[in-house]
Amino acid sequence: MVCNYPINMFDSCLNGNDPFACDDLKYNNQTLGLKLERPAQIQQFDNDIMDVAPYPVSSLNDYILAMINLLMETLNRKTSGL
Repeated sequence: MVCNYPINMFDSCLNGNDPFACDDLKYNNQTLGLKLERPAQIQQFDNDIMDVAPYPVSSLNDYILAMINLLMETLNRKTSGL
């Protein structure tokens, strides 16, 4: 599984520029994207809250998973415009 896969590489820029740096995109409707989220994060989005959902920590393993979650959210938001 790849985190932050640049799905817009399949889109086209209407003015002929790079689709990664274009504000006027033509989306490729044949591209299928899938983003996995925790239920808590989906609830945040449903309530129009753009903060990262809390991640309860009660062990070292939970702490490591919370850090990975934070890193993945940060990477995803950098390119998705959230």
